Amino acid sequence: MDAALWANVIAGVAFAVSIVSAILAWRSAREARLANRISIHEYQRKLYEAFADAFHLIQREGQHADLNEFARLTVHIKTAQLYVDESISNELQKFYDAYIVVYDATCKVKHAYAESAEASKRHLVGGNMSPLAKSLSDRADIFAEQCQLEADYAVDNVLKIGADLDKHFIEKIKLT
Repeated sequence: MDAALWANVIAGVAFAVSIVSAILAWRSAREARLANRISIHEYQRKLYEAFADAFHLIQREGQHADLNEFARLTVHIKTAQLYVDESISNELQKFYDAYIVVYDATCKVKHAYAESAEASKRHLVGGNMSPLAKSLSDRADIFAEQCQLEADYAVDNVLKIGADLDKHFIEKIKLT
C-alpha cells in the first residue's frame, strides 16, 4: 500500500473516532443538563414544601396562625430567586407580605377587643353604665368588629394569593 492510501485510511479512522466522540460528548452534555435540572429541582421542591406548609397553616389556623411557624418560609423566600423564576419569587414575597397584613390585623383585633372589654368595665355607676361609658363601649365594640372584618378580609386575601401561587408553582417547577 502506498502512503496516500494509508493517509486516507488514517484520516477515515480519525473521522470515525471524532464522530463517536461527538456523539458521546453530546450524550454526556445531555445527562449533565438533566443532572443539573434534578439538582435545582430538589431546591425548588424544598421551597415548595416550605410554601405549602405555610399555606396549609393559614388554611387551618386562619388569622390565628403562629408567626413563628410561618416565619420558616422567610429564608426560602430570600433565596427563591436563585432557584425559581422571578414571577414565582415575586408571588412568594407577595404571599409573605399578605400574611404580615393578617398578623398586623390580628394584633389590631386583639387590641380592639381588649379596649372594648376595658371600656365596658369603666365608669359603672350603681350597677349601670354611664351614658358616656356606654357610648365609649359601643364605639369600641364597633371598632373591634371593623378590625375583625379587616382581619377576615386579610385572611381571604392571603388564601387567594396562596391558591394562585400553588397552581403557578406546580406548573413552573415540574421536572418532566
